[in-house]
Amino acid sequence: MSRVRWSADLECGVKVLDLQHQELVAIINAMEDCLDCGEFQLELSKDVMRRLASYIVFHFQTEERLMVGHKVASKHAEAHRREHQAFADFVSKAAGRLEEGRLREQLPALSAYLHKWLLDHVTKTDRQLAKYIL
Repeated sequence: MSRVRWSADLECGVKVLDLQHQELVAIINAMEDCLDCGEFQLELSKDVMRRLASYIVFHFQTEERLMVGHKVASKHAEAHRREHQAFADFVSKAAGRLEEGRLREQLPALSAYLHKWLLDHVTKTDRQLAKYIL
């Protein structure tokens, strides 16, 4: 899997979210670096997953505060929160499996999933959120 390159195509137009999305791209690219280094970097991969798990809590809280503050339609807000919860659950389970040493062979699939989820969420769900905010 190739690294995600941040570009204007990924921007949703809300500065704080775009900055946080850039950090998420950097974290996910760090997971890709773990795979590309030639040797499996278990401890580094664990660190990246911990960083991702921590950062998504912060990022999702930011988005959810914006939804409340801008009175986003409840249908969108509920669906958006469900996406956040599903992703947070996935990351938590993947981090647990990685900690137990049960995820090594699945890291390429994990990396691909993280890329796809981020790109889909940012370019679809978060752009919808931005329409309420801007």
